[in-house]
Order: sequence, then structure tokens, then C-alpha cells
Amino acid sequence: TTAKTITITGTPTATLSYSIATTGTGTAATGSGTITVTSTTSANQIHNFTVSGKTSTFYTITGNMNSTAGSVTYAGLTLTARLKIESSTSIKFTTTSASTLTLVFDSNFTGTILVNNVSYTAAAGIVTVSLPAGANTITKGSVANLYYISTVYNSTARMSGNDIQETVEAAKLTLYPNPVSGELNISSAKAIQNTEVYNLSGALVNSQQGNSNILDMSNLANGSYLVKIYTEEGVTTKIIIKK
Repeated sequence: TTAKTITITGTPTATLSYSIATTGTGTAATGSGTITVTSTTSANQIHNFTVSGKTSTFYTITGNMNSTAGSVTYAGLTLTARLKIESSTSIKFTTTSASTLTLVFDSNFTGTILVNNVSYTAAAGIVTVSLPAGANTITKGSVANLYYISTVYNSTARMSGNDIQETVEAAKLTLYPNPVSGELNISSAKAIQNTEVYNLSGALVNSQQGNSNILDMSNLANGSYLVKIYTEEGVTTKIIIKK
């Protein structure tokens, strides 16, 4: 008797039970079981060189710390320790879904940095890059000093009955300008129910109820923030830089 393999294909979106029964000549074979779907949530990652030096469980950091302290204020933090961005420097990490990378340099830095061999130019010492899922590498563009790294995952939560399904496909929703210094405009195909703004430590720093397409960001400290916009389809999270 030769063993046969039955392959179940497709990507189930919910836990399901299955049963199999063969027909035809010979002894019938039967089987049953359950395919369990589990979801994983990608955790945002922050690396502060002032607090952690080059030690990180998420970022693999190769290079030298600058022996001279600097001073940058970002997201309410005073940053002093900095990684020298030079030819020998590399930072490697792997993202599990689409995300936004933010790099904080000296505030007067307007040079470039390479992310996955693509050059990005800093504005007032900050670089933001949209990343797909996968392996990523940061290397030298211009000589620079790096104080802080954050990787924030993009996600949209959609309600279906009592379930929430996470998807990286953002709703038809646009926030501008980004970076922002005063009023943030929200363009949404659906009516906005409420809006919340969180700093990268997870603290709620601003909120607004009702269907308003303008959010005042002028009272917030410079830095990156997560803006959550709630509509009838769920909640969409986007990252915004306040300058």
C-alpha cells in the first residue's frame, strides 16, 4: 500500500473544522481536524542611544558611539548619546509588516542617510521612511550622529461582528501636512467619529470628538506621534511628525 498525501490549500481567515473522506476503489480513508488561525501583533520598536547605547534586541547595531555628548530634544526626551554614522556603521532589523521608520540626528543635520541603499535627506535632523515588511539596513550617506530610532507599524482595525481583524491596508484616509507645525488636515472617505493622538511611549496627548477634519497639533512638543482616526469601519493609525 502506498501512502497518499492530501494537501489543504488556501489561507483561512477564521478557525475552522474540516473532514476528509475518499471515494473509489480500495479502502476508504477518512480524517478530520481543526485549523486554528492565530494573529500576531507587531510591537513598535524604539531605540534611544542615551538609554541603551548599542544594546538592542531588535536592531543589530554595528559602529562606534561618539565620545562627545550632543544635545537634542525629541518627543519630550533630552537625548545626548549618539552613534557615529560612518563607513563602518550599519543597523539591521527585520519588520513583520509595513511600518514607518524615524531617525533622529543633530537638529542642524540636513545630510543624507541610506536605508536599503536608497538615499533620504534629513529635514531639521529628522528622516522618516515608509518600509515594507522584510529585512532592512541603515548605512552611511553623509557623516552624521544618530540619537534615536523608532519603527512604528501601520495598521487598520476593522470590526466584523465581535471580531477585530488587523490589516496593513490603510483606509482611504490622508493626513497632511506631514511634518506638521500647527493644524493637521484629515481627508477621509468616511465620517470621522473621533481622533486620538499618542506619543511613542503610548500616552494619550490629544483627542477630539466628532466629525472634524482639522486637528490642532500646535501645543505638542516636536517629535513623532501616532494618530488614531476612528470611523464606522474601524480605526486607522498613522504616524505624524510635529515640528
